[in-house]
Amino acid sequence: GIDVMQPLLDAGAIDIALSTLTAYQRDVGDPQEVSVVAVVWGTLFLLETLAFRGSAADAAIIVAKLRAGSQGAFMYLLDHPLAFMKDFGFDTGTIGTRIAATVLD
Repeated sequence: GIDVMQPLLDAGAIDIALSTLTAYQRDVGDPQEVSVVAVVWGTLFLLETLAFRGSAADAAIIVAKLRAGSQGAFMYLLDHPLAFMKDFGFDTGTIGTRIAATVLD
């Protein structure tokens, strides 16, 4: 029952997530060599929580910020998915596509 949305927003969680996506897009020679943990847990799941599980007002702010600064990074992520928990078939495609569909609407 602890509300973590506002403290995460106040701490700049969106900017951190966008920085991670941008770094993945710009600085990776081989996408399989990046930290999957940083991209999946520190970025995608964080953005999903902030954009889809908070208030509608917060979601609108988050989506607007994502639209302004990360469309290219999301397209890169969709073109270069990362696998995590390969044995279970989990990759960044599902969650990345859900967020990208909102961002690229």
